[in-house]
Amino acid sequence: MHSDEASIEGRTSFWGHLNALRRCILRIALTVGILSFFFFTFDIRKGDVGGISVPYPYPDILNPIATKVFVRMSHDLLPPDARLVALTPWTAVMIQLQISMMLGVSLGMPIIVSEIARFLGPALRIREKQVILRLALPSSILFVLGALFAYLF
Repeated sequence: MHSDEASIEGRTSFWGHLNALRRCILRIALTVGILSFFFFTFDIRKGDVGGISVPYPYPDILNPIATKVFVRMSHDLLPPDARLVALTPWTAVMIQLQISMMLGVSLGMPIIVSEIARFLGPALRIREKQVILRLALPSSILFVLGALFAYLF
C-alpha cells in the first residue's frame, strides 16, 4: 500500500508540474498576444497637457506602430534605389502581423523570462540561482548591443 501511495504522489507531482508548465506557457502566450495586438492596432500620438507633450495610445488600424516600424526599417536597411512590392493583397498584412509579433516578443521578454524563471526556480540550487542572477544583466546588455550593431552596421 505504501508503494501505491508513492505512485499516486508521483503522478500528482507529474501532473502538478505539467499544470504549472501549462500556466507558464499560457501567461507567455497571453503577454505576446496582447502586446502584438496593441502594436498591430494602435498608434502613439502626442497630446498637449499643460504645455507638456504627453504620448498616448490611439486606435489606428490604418497606420499602427507596426507600420511605422516597417517603414523605418525599410528606410534604414534598403538601398535608396530599391522598392518594395507586395505581390498579393495579404502580403502587407502578414508583414504587419510578423512585425507586431516580433515587437510583442521583444518587449514582452522581461515577462517571458520571469515566467520561465518562476517555473524553473524551484528546481535550481541556491548557487545556480546566484550564477544566473550574476550573468543576467551583462548578457542582456550584450544582446541589446549586438542587436543594435547588427541593425546599424
